Amino acid sequence: MWGCNFLNTTPLSGYFSYQTIFPILFWGLAIILLVFLAILLIRKSIDSKDITASDRQDSLQILKYRYAKGEINEDDFFKMKQVL
Repeated sequence: MWGCNFLNTTPLSGYFSYQTIFPILFWGLAIILLVFLAILLIRKSIDSKDITASDRQDSLQILKYRYAKGEINEDDFFKMKQVL
């Protein structure tokens, strides 16, 4: 009344009040976090596919080493190589 607006004296009053900004910031950060985690999981799953190809090569090298060392015979070597 009479031009005294003592209830809305804060700089962020009206439509953009603290009650509006904090939920927007919270949900904005939550969405950014979810997108970041999704990208991280996708990259990790792509990298794990590359590891399996190198694991096969490592397994074959170990198998050849065991055969050369005499730990397994020729039949076992070829059976295990077929499995790989």
